[in-house]
Amino acid sequence: MTIAVIAVGAALLPDGAAPSAEEDVFRRLEAERVAAAIAALPADRRRVLIMRDVQGISGPMTAAALGLSVPAMKSRLHRARAAVHEALEGGHDR
Repeated sequence: MTIAVIAVGAALLPDGAAPSAEEDVFRRLEAERVAAAIAALPADRRRVLIMRDVQGISGPMTAAALGLSVPAMKSRLHRARAAVHEALEGGHDR
């Protein structure tokens, strides 16, 4: 399965300003980390997360498309988000 890399952490720049090469590298590395964390999810949670948070499909539409109740879809989404958060932040001191 291929996961599309999503833009993460776009810096606020003045109009017409381009990010530095260093900022661009950091942004790409972060996007790769997010994509890897999403790819590591079990398929059922990955589908829910992608439909809701990447594609922006509503909760009821996501649940219906996957043959789930809305509460079941919400549970999978919560678990997926928690797993991605843990994968991204788990090794860092807060």
